[in-house]
Amino acid sequence: MAKKKTLYYKRIVFDILSEDPIPDSMTLAELERECNEGDFVGSTETKKNELVTGRKAAKMVLNMGSDPAFFQMNDFGNEIK
Repeated sequence: MAKKKTLYYKRIVFDILSEDPIPDSMTLAELERECNEGDFVGSTETKKNELVTGRKAAKMVLNMGSDPAFFQMNDFGNEIK
């Protein structure tokens, strides 16, 4: 029987305040820089920190626009060598 692949899943929320609208085109790195060195105030909070296994892990990888093969697993979450 194939072994189910396990991945670590972390969800972090980044809240930001500014006096002006924040462009949608800003990258996470640019937002962080503005919070640390610029005119934004920000905070982060970990919302989830869990293990995901098998089919759920593969589905999450696909939903993020990647291929389960990146983590050496098939679309069912089984390890591949």
